[in-house]
Amino acid sequence: MDLRLAILVLWLTFVSVLSQDETVTCTNNDKTYAPGESYPAGDGCNTCTCSENGVSGCTQMGCKTNPKVCTVGAKTYAPGESYTAEDGCNTCTCSENGVSACTLKACVTKPKGKSCVVGDNSYKHFEIFTAEDGCNRCICFNGNPRCTNRPSCWPEEKKQCTAGDKVYKHMEKFTADDGCNPCRCIYDKVRCLHLSRCMDPEKNKCTVGDKTYNHTEVFLAEDGCNRCWCFATKISCTRRACPMGCEKAGKTYKHGEIARLVDGCNSCRCWSGKLTCSSLVCDASCTVDGKVFQSGTSFTHPDGCNKCFCRHGRAGCTRLLCPPKEGKVDNVEEEKVENEEKEEEKVVDEKIVDEEEKEEEKKEKEDEVEE
Repeated sequence: MDLRLAILVLWLTFVSVLSQDETVTCTNNDKTYAPGESYPAGDGCNTCTCSENGVSGCTQMGCKTNPKVCTVGAKTYAPGESYTAEDGCNTCTCSENGVSACTLKACVTKPKGKSCVVGDNSYKHFEIFTAEDGCNRCICFNGNPRCTNRPSCWPEEKKQCTAGDKVYKHMEKFTADDGCNPCRCIYDKVRCLHLSRCMDPEKNKCTVGDKTYNHTEVFLAEDGCNRCWCFATKISCTRRACPMGCEKAGKTYKHGEIARLVDGCNSCRCWSGKLTCSSLVCDASCTVDGKVFQSGTSFTHPDGCNKCFCRHGRAGCTRLLCPPKEGKVDNVEEEKVENEEKEEEKVVDEKIVDEEEKEEEKKEKEDEVEE
């Protein structure tokens, strides 16, 4: 009995050792994977895992097919990837179908040119650099350097001016040969002021047509609108857009000009090219108490005391307190009354004229508003 039990234990030990030597694995595309190890499936999308019994289990996802790529020269771009076009200016993007879509900008390309050699340095075409003086700036253009010549970069011995027999340094002030105007040396040029107080009035007048104007005198231009200034024989004028003038019966009127008509009664005014005239009835008669009186005539009021005057259809009368018709007035009183009547008549005439002028002015303003 003990022998049989010993043989059984020995057999089980042998089987156990034998099973440990034979390790279970999974194989895919000539590659071996241990139980529990994952690896990509052959479709490049799903994932597989090696089980304990040596069998691989894989996911079953619906995978997309491999997208197309864009090939430009020796380079390859994936869909959605952007890159610079061969012209070095526009931009391209690779689409899903493997076709490149590019912008169409008008690109400016620099022309090829020769380089410039300045001293020990070489500069490319269109390259900007500092000149040898350490101040001016240069640009290489097809082998020829072109540099600025700023006066501020000049050497001190070049920054001077000559006036007469004298030499002045840069920014030095001095008096002009006329002994009045101030001057200054700016690098190599003399700059002087021309002050009015230093000018001879007789030698600096201006002539326009048959008229002469003094130096610094301001006058009206020929258009009647702009203003001009005489300065050292030269005339400067403003350039405003002036309103138009008016023409009537072969005569020209300026903007704002008022002219009396030949009837001696109405007047016209020129405004922005339009002539506006009053419309009074000239020399119209006046009717008072059934009687007709011509324009320009005086007559006695029906009360027998006050005096009246007819002007263009309007009658103006004095307003004296008249004495009773039966009473008598001595010579002194008569003369006094007569003088008062004349004075009243004069006042009436002036009042009528004032009223007409006010009415005329009012109408002109209304015409201006309408314009």
